Amino acid sequence: MSTKAKINLPDILLQLFADDSMCNYYATKWKREPIDDHKFSFVNIHDFRDFNLCTEFNYLLVILSSLKGFIKYIADIWTALVLLNLTTHTFGSLDGLQKFKWVFLTSIIFSFLILLWDVRKTRRIMISQDIAFAFTDSICYNFYSLKSYSCFCLFHGIEKSKNARDFLAFFVFFRLKRWKRLVLAEAPRQIINGYALYSKLFLFKAGSLIFRPNLFKTPPLQIISLVLITISFTIFFISALCVVVALFLYVPLVCQIQGNLKEYVCHKIDKRIAKLIQTKAKNRAYENQKKSKKISILSSIRKPSPPSSPIP
Repeated sequence: MSTKAKINLPDILLQLFADDSMCNYYATKWKREPIDDHKFSFVNIHDFRDFNLCTEFNYLLVILSSLKGFIKYIADIWTALVLLNLTTHTFGSLDGLQKFKWVFLTSIIFSFLILLWDVRKTRRIMISQDIAFAFTDSICYNFYSLKSYSCFCLFHGIEKSKNARDFLAFFVFFRLKRWKRLVLAEAPRQIINGYALYSKLFLFKAGSLIFRPNLFKTPPLQIISLVLITISFTIFFISALCVVVALFLYVPLVCQIQGNLKEYVCHKIDKRIAKLIQTKAKNRAYENQKKSKKISILSSIRKPSPPSSPIP
């Protein structure tokens, strides 16, 4: 009798870069699995409500992530206003960056245009009521999560998976999904941010790179600007690194799944939803059975005994 072996991350990485025989190992099995689409209208999301401490902590992270996105837009606008007012008196060596300020503003305009495009796609997803599409859309994910804790619990249940291949597929899909924003909206201005940090923090003197000793004498307003630039640039650097890793894994991953990556991800999401619904139905049936047994026991205890017949 064969047993299903657990697949860990190193095994998956070895399989991703294996020969063609490994690529054919899983073939197109997932395409032949009959999985139905799931709509919010036909799923009772309140069944997935979970007040586990770990779930509540992850819900707090979603709130902070949404807040971070809002602060990021504010930080970029603030930095753009600072660059628009660059002078030799305020930033010294950064005066040469004035010719790049329109590039910076153009990238911010691209950012808001992409945001409007994403909102348009989000509206279509909300009309369709498709849970898998809502899960893959960041705006939908945050909107439904903030709107209803039960929706977040459903999404959190979808994210729970011990399958390393699915983890890599989700990682690659969600990272490559951001490439337009990364290249058009973030890369140009973050190059300016990086140069601004380099020019403000370091000084090239006598053939060596040294840290500017008078940095802490900078006015408070400029320190705030530097902090915001640093935050924005750090987020960009981490995101760019993740996209590069995802791009490196994309081809071997597609070789493994032998199909469209978005279709594969949505298929896996619907499969997880079906499994969650089945598990909840079993738990609900078990709880109802326990309640019915308890009621029957209590009713038998409280049932009065028949009166004894009189002795003639």
